[in-house]
Amino acid sequence: MKRRKTCRVCGELFSPYRRSHRRKKVCSKASCRKARALELWRRWREKNPLSLGVSAEKRAAWRRKNPGYWREWRNKNPAAVERNREEQRRRNREKRSLIAKPMGVEWIHLEKMRRIESLGVIAKTKEMDACPQKVRECAPS
Repeated sequence: MKRRKTCRVCGELFSPYRRSHRRKKVCSKASCRKARALELWRRWREKNPLSLGVSAEKRAAWRRKNPGYWREWRNKNPAAVERNREEQRRRNREKRSLIAKPMGVEWIHLEKMRRIESLGVIAKTKEMDACPQKVRECAPS
């Protein structure tokens, strides 16, 4: 007979996995798991108040005390500034290359389209119908 437990969030009965049944407190619904995670995080923060580091108020106070610090830092370290800009441009290019918007249809992940095409799909999928041939040809490889 399977063990049944009551979910601490929604109150419904659920059957936990047999190897972890002692640790399970909530059912597998996304809302219950999220509530449990938030509760655990809240409790952990109460026990470890210093672990979060410098609070937002302290950072704001530091910025008021040191106006123009980052502007000066950027002026003194132009190589670092340029390196950061190049890295951001690279990340933006990567992000843009992954997504294509075919003529008024929902966004399709190009990598997924390439995998589907490489499989030699027998029947067309919704993604294949949504992506016109010329968009697939123009997509960066």
